[in-house]
Amino acid sequence: MAEPKIATVANQALSVLLPYGTLIFCSSVLAIILVSDGLERWLLPRLYGKVWAALRHGDKQRRRHALTRHHLFLLVMLPLSLVGAYPTFDFLVTRDDLSAPLAAGHQHRTSVTIGDSLFTLTHIYTAYYLFELCFYYKFSSAIVIVHHIGLIIVAQVALVLFVDLQAHPEATMEFYMCLIWGLLDITVKVPQFSAMIVRQVKDSDRTSARIAYACCAWVLLGAMVQVAVTAYLLNRSWSRWRLTWRIVVPIILSLWISTQLEVAFKLARMARFKHPRARRDIEGSNPER
Repeated sequence: MAEPKIATVANQALSVLLPYGTLIFCSSVLAIILVSDGLERWLLPRLYGKVWAALRHGDKQRRRHALTRHHLFLLVMLPLSLVGAYPTFDFLVTRDDLSAPLAAGHQHRTSVTIGDSLFTLTHIYTAYYLFELCFYYKFSSAIVIVHHIGLIIVAQVALVLFVDLQAHPEATMEFYMCLIWGLLDITVKVPQFSAMIVRQVKDSDRTSARIAYACCAWVLLGAMVQVAVTAYLLNRSWSRWRLTWRIVVPIILSLWISTQLEVAFKLARMARFKHPRARRDIEGSNPER
């Protein structure tokens, strides 16, 4: 059985863009702020009309922010996934050379490397979570806030480690793990948030209950897959990690899994709240009663 790349990948330089990381990160945050403002001021009111107008009044502010957040996540992460699919899988599965050109098969090679693209995409990914942490913290639980803080710190540390490869022999392995976690995070949340948008727009308790149950099961499945994949990768590369990272990586994983379990619990509670009302609707519409 072939070893996973994390067991054999060499510690190597990530990108020549490393000195410009702060500029890329700040620019990403500002761009996400502008996109979010455009959603709330222009696109969503026109897209949902009466539904959006109803969410602007009373105690429905949380639902309005959730609808904005779900759309913003999809607007940021879907293009990020499409652009990043090739370099991510190229590094995770096929080649293990971050300095390889992004378009190696073309007649005129590009000067952009796999590492350059992954470096930039990682900054955009963490910029989204910094924005979410700053603007939606009032509607987040303590676990979610700690999760976002941990995600931002871990992703940025994974990039900073490349500054001194001799002092940080786990730099490339840590970056590899971050790519795996980010890939799983997006894979779980894109279907979940898409379904939650449908749930908010559809004025049906029965539909809401079914969507919440389905999302709960999907999130739990994602958590189990993340634990299994991380455990497997750590097992195959355990001897390459120093003691500090043998402690830190499982703590990071437990923090992220705790967040997913909390989300699954909230979805299950939401489904239970909606389900009795949906059942009464069904019974009330039964012509044989």
